Amino acid sequence: MIWQREPMIASWAYTLLSCTPAFFIGEISPSELSDLIHEFHDGSARSVYKTYSNLDREQLVARAIGIGLLEESEVSDEIRERLSSSIGFYRDHYEIDEGDPLARLRAARTSGA
Repeated sequence: MIWQREPMIASWAYTLLSCTPAFFIGEISPSELSDLIHEFHDGSARSVYKTYSNLDREQLVARAIGIGLLEESEVSDEIRERLSSSIGFYRDHYEIDEGDPLARLRAARTSGA
C-alpha cells in the first residue's frame, strides 16, 4: 500500500534531511552525516519496510486507522466493520511517542495540513 508507506518514509526522511544544514555550515562532519544516513537506512527505513512487508492488506488498513494515519471515514462501513477488532487492537496496543516522526505525520493529518 504505497499511499501509506510513502508518507511514513517521507516523515523519517524529513528528520534525516533536517540534519543537512548542520553539515553545510560545518556543524557536523561528512562522516557524521554518513552515520546519520546509515542509521536512517538500517533503522527507520528498515522498520517501515518490515512493517509493510509482514502485514496483509487488511491489517495495514486496520493499523493505519488504529494509529491515526487514516480516518475511519476514509474507509467503507463494510471494511470498518470487518476490521473493527483489529482497529481496536492497534488503538489499544500501539503508542506513538511524540519524538517519533509518525507523531508529526498523525498531527498533520488531524490538522488538515
